[in-house]
Amino acid sequence: LKRLPLEGPPSDRGGPAAAAMSAAAGWSRVVHPEAATTGKHGCRAVYAALGDEDDVDEEDEEREAGDVQDFVGEFPGGIERPLAAGRGMLRVQWKRVVVWSVLVATAATALWLGAARRRGELRPLRSRVGGAGTDGSLQVVLAGQQGRKKDREGKRDRHGAADAVNTDDDDDRGSAGHEHSHGRREPYCGSIERNVEFVGIPELRSVSEVPSAGICCTICQQDPQCRAWTWGPAAASEASPGLAQICRLMSLQPIQGLTRVARSGLVSGQPFRRPSEDSLFCFSLSQPQGYELGLLALQHKLRTGIFACDEFAVYSNKVIEVAPGVNTSIVNSNLKCEKGGEFGTALNTDIFMAVWTKVISDGRYRYNEWTAKVDPDSVFFAERLRIAVHFHAKAAREPRGAYLNNCKFGLHGPLEVFSQLAVLSWAAGSAICVKHFDKLCSGPCLWGEDMFIDQCLQKVLMVKRINDWNLLSEAHCDSKDWEECRNGAISFHPFKSESTYKKCMVNARYGALPDP
Repeated sequence: LKRLPLEGPPSDRGGPAAAAMSAAAGWSRVVHPEAATTGKHGCRAVYAALGDEDDVDEEDEEREAGDVQDFVGEFPGGIERPLAAGRGMLRVQWKRVVVWSVLVATAATALWLGAARRRGELRPLRSRVGGAGTDGSLQVVLAGQQGRKKDREGKRDRHGAADAVNTDDDDDRGSAGHEHSHGRREPYCGSIERNVEFVGIPELRSVSEVPSAGICCTICQQDPQCRAWTWGPAAASEASPGLAQICRLMSLQPIQGLTRVARSGLVSGQPFRRPSEDSLFCFSLSQPQGYELGLLALQHKLRTGIFACDEFAVYSNKVIEVAPGVNTSIVNSNLKCEKGGEFGTALNTDIFMAVWTKVISDGRYRYNEWTAKVDPDSVFFAERLRIAVHFHAKAAREPRGAYLNNCKFGLHGPLEVFSQLAVLSWAAGSAICVKHFDKLCSGPCLWGEDMFIDQCLQKVLMVKRINDWNLLSEAHCDSKDWEECRNGAISFHPFKSESTYKKCMVNARYGALPDP
């Protein structure tokens, strides 16, 4: 039978309790509206509405009428339809279920995170905005890391050397140093793996009496051919068992992997972070005296500029300690030049030809997808550059490679970016360009190195040139707001004092990506 609800408000007799009980029970009134005036109930009322009242048996009608009267009598206002009230109650119950579920999930997550931190499975990330690159905050973070490392190392020792290989937990990239169990603060290193020995790799040389693994890593960083190292008392050969704390330096081909074996007491690692798809090798040229060395020391302390790249190098015409564990590599030049030419710029082509000769002979560019030459007074953010070069990965794999043009007036020197194949093209063809332009200019062209390499790659060697105006913000490239450092550029130039350099970094939010 059809459900024919009674219209109109329920009777006040019985109060709200009756209405609530009827709604909660899911009852629905089956009394036709006519029953309110004619006294017909149940089937009689329904059939009356349908025009088939004669089909109702009189005895059944009387019995049903009595039942209905008794039932309705308990709820004088009638049994209300349950849908609205029932749905309301259901919504309330679901809200309670959701609230309790969120509370339980939050509590469980907090417990899990606390347990994971105690086990040392979570490592703090570098903050991209503000302050996390300073030594003070990092010492607290690293001290906590080392406490967890010691706990894990004790567990490994109890379970045997076979479980000792650890390739991720001791990756200290991005830190200004780390403290080992003997309390010594050690320099930056790309990766450190404890109770591990690298085998099957050509050995360059061994250095004895090296006091710590961090110093061994620093020695490896100073040798362009060194791509891996192993340190420890067990690194001494059987022929010289009396020599403790041996540092073995090893080489690798660009695509060669590492072979590890578990060996208690040894520490192995790589001088720089393992290359990624958009890996960067960055270098700067510094005068042996003046403000540039101070700016580079500041960048190393803050882990910014070229020191935020996957691999870095600093060149000068003499050996200088730029920062703890970072010394300059010598180039064959007095680093002096005159100004002149059509644009009145520094005629420094010969200087940078000597620098590029050293870069190519060192060969560090072969281990990274991109190479960036960065002036020391450029506020440069490597993370932003990684995002930019990611969009040019296809062009970088072209036969002659690709390079990025940073200004509408032509390539400017504060930031120059080349793919690995473009560096190879430059290495093979720079002499050709010298002959070509000497003939064209009837002698040396009075250009700066940026214009020379731009003209050489684009017009002689046919390397793909990609315009990216977000690379550099400076006055010489018609940037009106370069001093504010807020326009989201990858580099800002020039900032020749430490105070203005740091102010630019703060305004640029330490290289955080600009808001959409």
